[in-house]
Amino acid sequence: LQYGDLTAEYGDTETGEKMHRRALSIVDRNFPDDHLDKAMALQSLFCSIQHKAPAEAETLITESLRIKRKLLGRAHPETAWSIYHLSFLKLTNGEPMVAETLSGEILALRGNVLGDENILIGNSLSILGRSLMQQNRIDDAEVSLRDCLDVRRRHLDPAHWMHATTLGFLGECLVRGGNRETGHDQHFPGPIANHS
Repeated sequence: LQYGDLTAEYGDTETGEKMHRRALSIVDRNFPDDHLDKAMALQSLFCSIQHKAPAEAETLITESLRIKRKLLGRAHPETAWSIYHLSFLKLTNGEPMVAETLSGEILALRGNVLGDENILIGNSLSILGRSLMQQNRIDDAEVSLRDCLDVRRRHLDPAHWMHATTLGFLGECLVRGGNRETGHDQHFPGPIANHS
């Protein structure tokens, strides 16, 4: 799994997918269906194929989430990771109401299971804001995206690329809401290291 994760992270998603499929096959042969190692293998393969095969990816992450909820419960950081992956997939597949519900499930753990320093909080606030924006709930979307920006400014390096993406989504939200005067408070805090 770790080799597959590394190759996928460095852009070789094809090799990453092969390694993740092999790992899942090994886990299937050696562990029962409801085993945490299987949930992790399913999630890793999901990450390798989510962009090219969203239907299969959804099946994988849904099963990963089912296993984690059964073994770890709903209020666990590992469970939250599978929820986040599913929420991102639902958002990009044009299901913003489902993405809103899933991101809300993660944010319900905020301050208890997950502190604001956990990347899942900023990520889930972003998903929530974007899903609300897709539903044309602009005021609520702005609140979530500003919260996301605040969390990321407090807990990420000033040059982190996530600042740029958050500002981009917030800018889109303000324009859609008719507010083209964003003000000086939206100035980017430092150089942008990555525009992705």
